[in-house]
Amino acid sequence: LWVFLCRKHRVLMASQPPLLYVICFGAILQCATVITFSFDEGAGLSASQLSKLCQSLPWLFAMGIFISSAALYVKLLRIHVTLQFSREKVKLLRITAPMLVLGLSYGIILSCQSALAPLAWVRDFIGDTNESHGTCRSPEVDPMTWILP
Repeated sequence: LWVFLCRKHRVLMASQPPLLYVICFGAILQCATVITFSFDEGAGLSASQLSKLCQSLPWLFAMGIFISSAALYVKLLRIHVTLQFSREKVKLLRITAPMLVLGLSYGIILSCQSALAPLAWVRDFIGDTNESHGTCRSPEVDPMTWILP
């Protein structure tokens, strides 16, 4: 919101507001993972709905990181090409092509992980007490595998 309101400022115009919007969008996606963690059966959701929320966690987090870092990479590469003192115009497609390939590979990895080892909502009961703990877990794969992307 601040970037949009102050977009006419000299410093922000030099900082390429479209790339700042992309960085903000990636950060919003990352923050959305916290929102998905806040739901359980007490919110009126069924186990299948909670499992769908669990499936969105790696997608939101990994794609948020990717989008933010891709925008920073494009920005730095654009600066690098500009500082080469060549007279050619910096083409956006030339700079963003590596990020498009990397984004496609992220999507493929996340799709494979979602298909082969889907996360599901699991409620574990603690001992003989009436207490329980709900979490997203994949029964087939070690949780550290989700760090891969």
